[in-house]
Amino acid sequence: MSQEDQKDAELTTDRRRPGRVHTGNPHLIQLFRNPWLPEDVGQRASPAPSETDETDPLAAAEGIVLGVLISLALWAVVGFSIWYFFW
Repeated sequence: MSQEDQKDAELTTDRRRPGRVHTGNPHLIQLFRNPWLPEDVGQRASPAPSETDETDPLAAAEGIVLGVLISLALWAVVGFSIWYFFW
């Protein structure tokens, strides 16, 4: 056996982790190795804000406050119901 054959044998040995499934879907392997993404995904996902864009910087805070108020009202109803029916 020549040195080249020995190197080829070393490179072609199974180096996968023990217990790995021996059968795999070749289509999934291809997708995992080379995922397909449309070219304009980045443009649609996060558009760059323009300088003339006048958005409210506290819009997220307003939504959080509204959610807290609604949840407090619901917890008050739950607490009152427990107090009324069990005491």
